[in-house]
Amino acid sequence: MPPTEPATKPIENYTLQAWEEIYSDTPPPVRDKVAKVVKAAAAVIADDFYQALFLDDTARTYLEHDKVNERLHSSMQHWLEQLFAVNCKDSFLAMSARQIQVGAVHARIKLPPYLMGVGVRFIRSSIRKHLQEASLTAEDFLIAQLYVSELLNLSDGLMMAAYVRDVQNNARSDEAYRSVAMRHDVSLERERSRASLSEWMTNFLFRTRLSGDTFKLDKLADSEFGIWFKHKAMVLFEDIYDTKIIMEVIEQIDDVLVPQFKAESLDPAEINLLLEELKSKLDFISYLLSDLFERLSSLNQGRDAITGLYSRQHLGAVLAREQQQHINSGHSFGVILVKIDNFEFAATDEESRSSLIRQLSTLIVEVARVGDHVFRYGNTEFLLLAVETHKKSTEEIASTLRVRILAQPFLLRANTPIQLTASIGISQFDGHPDYMTLLRGAENAVVKSAVAGGNQITRAWKTNS
Repeated sequence: MPPTEPATKPIENYTLQAWEEIYSDTPPPVRDKVAKVVKAAAAVIADDFYQALFLDDTARTYLEHDKVNERLHSSMQHWLEQLFAVNCKDSFLAMSARQIQVGAVHARIKLPPYLMGVGVRFIRSSIRKHLQEASLTAEDFLIAQLYVSELLNLSDGLMMAAYVRDVQNNARSDEAYRSVAMRHDVSLERERSRASLSEWMTNFLFRTRLSGDTFKLDKLADSEFGIWFKHKAMVLFEDIYDTKIIMEVIEQIDDVLVPQFKAESLDPAEINLLLEELKSKLDFISYLLSDLFERLSSLNQGRDAITGLYSRQHLGAVLAREQQQHINSGHSFGVILVKIDNFEFAATDEESRSSLIRQLSTLIVEVARVGDHVFRYGNTEFLLLAVETHKKSTEEIASTLRVRILAQPFLLRANTPIQLTASIGISQFDGHPDYMTLLRGAENAVVKSAVAGGNQITRAWKTNS
């Protein structure tokens, strides 16, 4: 399975030289005293640090989730103790790699840079207060303050350098994803959008004309079409003004027209007028969508050569986008990682492997809903991002996948049928701002499924059973 973290770049010589100068300029007794003070006060500093950040509205969005807060609190203590315990070249290089990793995580979760500066200033001030309570001479106290400031500044510089590098990489990845999305299978998406919009209208007419059960009328935004539009069309047609117009029309239908159908004293003539207005708005949506698709129809596909699915390099951009959308809407989403069991024994030549991979990708796309995203994750792995789901529905989709793969007669050359099974790992978005936790959870879960014998589903979250 491909690694989920980029390789850490070697630390540059000037950074090591800067640390050696800071280290050599500070007397050993002062360094030791600072390390002891920080270690003794690390928990208190972490408490004060997060209490202060909770007062910032922006920072609070990254900290209010219990699991994130608990992990960060423990990590902060450990980081403080390690930073001031560094006493040799090797331990500094290890610490430097840690700063680079932290900076990369900050970039991935899109932490505002000013919060990093605020954090460093608060930690510096907090350590100074604790040093004032230590038994230091006036001269040693000044030296200690300088040592703390320079070491924190060096650490912050390493994190910021990694942050800037990864922000640039993420921006390039996001742009690359948009480029591939614009070369999407236009005809397939066009037909799926038309079918889902038509299905909503048919169900609406049935409830209005035949069943009379108007109180159960579904909003267009919550339909298969609405979900497709929010999670696929907004990427396909990003930055095109017509998408905003379509979203406004959807809101008009849901907020203005649909509630009128639920009135108790509507006569047939009033219903007909409302239906005509509804049809007019739906025709307008169809017209705008057709125009948008026409703009894409001349572009070539830019996907995995064998499956036609999105490649893994665009997964980060999609996950970051979906996280923000789901946070804003209050929904959750699931990640389903599918690994084919014993694939190397089922297909012994390249032609057979390619054929089976294509058949598997087709099956997974059939199981996926119109708003879901499907990726080829590795040589024998696929990832399905199930939008607007809770844990139970994510499990149901995963179960359907497992059963469908087990029941499907996959064909090799000469139409020889074989049976395949899949190990599946699932994780659920719980508000954590770093999408890598979702991927790691699904990866760990799929490994457990495979080690246990395959043909089963493992959850990344704990259950009560």
